[in-house]
Amino acid sequence: MDPADREGLERLAFEHGLQYDSYLATDTLGKEYFWSADRSGVACLIRMGRRVAVFGGLLAPEAAWDGFVEELRAHCRARRFRLGFFGVEERQKALLAGKGFEVTKVGEDAIVDLTGCAWSGKKYEWLRRQSNFCQRAGLAVEECVRERLEPDAWSRLMDEMAEINRQFLEGRPHDAGLRNVVSRFNPDLILRQRIFVARAAESQRIEAFVICTPAAGGASWSLECYRQRNDATRGAVPFTMHQTLRALQAAGQSVASLCMVPMLNCKTPLPGDSALLRRAMSFSYDHASALYDSQGLYHFKSRFRPRFEDRWLCLDGRGDLGWLVYLLYALGLHRVNPLLALGSLWRQLGKKEARESLADPEERGGKSAP
Repeated sequence: MDPADREGLERLAFEHGLQYDSYLATDTLGKEYFWSADRSGVACLIRMGRRVAVFGGLLAPEAAWDGFVEELRAHCRARRFRLGFFGVEERQKALLAGKGFEVTKVGEDAIVDLTGCAWSGKKYEWLRRQSNFCQRAGLAVEECVRERLEPDAWSRLMDEMAEINRQFLEGRPHDAGLRNVVSRFNPDLILRQRIFVARAAESQRIEAFVICTPAAGGASWSLECYRQRNDATRGAVPFTMHQTLRALQAAGQSVASLCMVPMLNCKTPLPGDSALLRRAMSFSYDHASALYDSQGLYHFKSRFRPRFEDRWLCLDGRGDLGWLVYLLYALGLHRVNPLLALGSLWRQLGKKEARESLADPEERGGKSAP
């Protein structure tokens, strides 16, 4: 894309993105884009062979969604592409279902309601313990704004965050990071995101950071990327996230997203869904935690007491084995370091008793956290 298109993409992602991953469309690596005929909307596409799916939703005014979907579907059918939408939120899912798309649940987004939240009571006890411990250890969270920093200070900040990011991914089965549904840390991709860091008072060393991405014109923020040093103070990440949520709350934000937990609560059959994809996701949630630990992710995010909203895969046609292979590719789940995966499995086996006490999503009431 030329600079004007990149600028238009960023503006549309900021103004009209409704999903936690909508703003990730601004990272163009490995992606393709479909623009509406009048250039009022754009969709971020990941293609593998003749399968192509939209990630981040329709980046267009709601009044244009209907016509935009028809444009995109006609484009794909003319080229014999098989079209899908991944991680779709409720309003766009309803539109696609009405157009005959097959709808299968792929996970749930964790939404924290900030209005009126006092962070008190027993249900926030664990979170307060993490924050109190880190504060006693001398950690404090601050927001880093590029416009308020000298160029050299900003460059040092990016270098330090890049090193923390490297440490965080090192030793994980996906040591190169997942793709498309999570961001990759790159200083050149810091646009309208907000950065919060936890510094040690004495050394001024950053021990953890959180990057928030915007949605709906800044009406909502997603705590999309969080990292800590290997030797960080215990609880540095939940402490930084807690203080970030409090800062968003103080600024008048009503909601924040902790992002989607893939494969969460996908066991229940739904009318017209793909039995193959549903069973594959349910099996992965229960038995593939060494490769991607959705169970641990749900347990961690549930400590913030969010409500959970369903997210969907919508396909123009039937879900089949080809779509399962596509999802492994598009999410980067095929790029696994076998030795690191075995190490992850070994560590989980060593913590078998602790993992048996992980929060169980089937025990929660409705869509609220346990």
